[in-house]
Amino acid sequence: MRIAVIGKKNHLFWDTHVKEALKELGHEVLHFQINVRPLSVNIVRNIAKPFGKKYISDRMHAATLKKLLKRFRPDLAFFTSAFFIPPVYYETVRELKIPVFAWDGDGGPCDDSNARYRPFIDILFESELRYVEENRLEFKQMEYLPFGVNPRLFKSLGLQRNSTIFFAGAATPKRVALLQKIDYPMKIRGWGWEGLRKPMFDIKNEKLGIQEIIHEYNTTWIALNIHQELNSHIDALNMRTFEVPACGAALLCDYRKELELHFDLDNEIIVYDEKNIAEKIDRLRDKRYVQKIAHKGLQRVLANHTYRHRMQTVLNLI
Repeated sequence: MRIAVIGKKNHLFWDTHVKEALKELGHEVLHFQINVRPLSVNIVRNIAKPFGKKYISDRMHAATLKKLLKRFRPDLAFFTSAFFIPPVYYETVRELKIPVFAWDGDGGPCDDSNARYRPFIDILFESELRYVEENRLEFKQMEYLPFGVNPRLFKSLGLQRNSTIFFAGAATPKRVALLQKIDYPMKIRGWGWEGLRKPMFDIKNEKLGIQEIIHEYNTTWIALNIHQELNSHIDALNMRTFEVPACGAALLCDYRKELELHFDLDNEIIVYDEKNIAEKIDRLRDKRYVQKIAHKGLQRVLANHTYRHRMQTVLNLI
């Protein structure tokens, strides 16, 4: 098939993971990022933005997309970051009578303003199962599709590992409160951590790029996951849930209901809550236990949770 992947360039590399997975499955892909614009469009955008009219530049850029689509003649358009893409891009695809699939991972089906996307999307994929079951905005069809991992990037590099717990992310009240309960060596990278001071913690306020994150996952046996409390999701899993095990580290993850759908808890990943975090941390002192978790977690994500698996699920619906 010929498939157009339309997304946004950002630190998640979501649309890039999808593009690579589709190519691995043997499809021809046109990759278009709405925030990678030619100079002329950016000039118009900078002029129009202060007046609340940046949609003018979106229409200019959508016209470029239309030309590309006419030449490429895709069988399907697949949008990532579904509700962060201005509707004009969906309108452009619809004008060409191309089927549209879209994937959301940010709680979009709970926002009434996103009902405006309903006429354009044939199938909406959502990373939160409960939103799919509710389908509150009455999309034509909704399907559950959790995030996954790109094993070409997130993989075991054979580096020497230590037993320090690694965590990367921004400080939030929930995260700070949890880390205050941990009496175990930690390496923390992110921003906003000025208020956290513990002797066993190596803390730097810095943002890591994707290659730096992968390197950190490969130099520790344990990586911590604390889902953002400000995210509107209820049970959905972030990308880190799959990326840590893919790098050969043991995932220490806060409990989310959907974990039970994808992992054998405390056998393939370690799951904690606020009440038992101290007990779970204490078990990490057993290196053989940690290595066993890491090995089984790696096997699970490679067998079931790559973006290639996710895209095969998508294409099976055609």
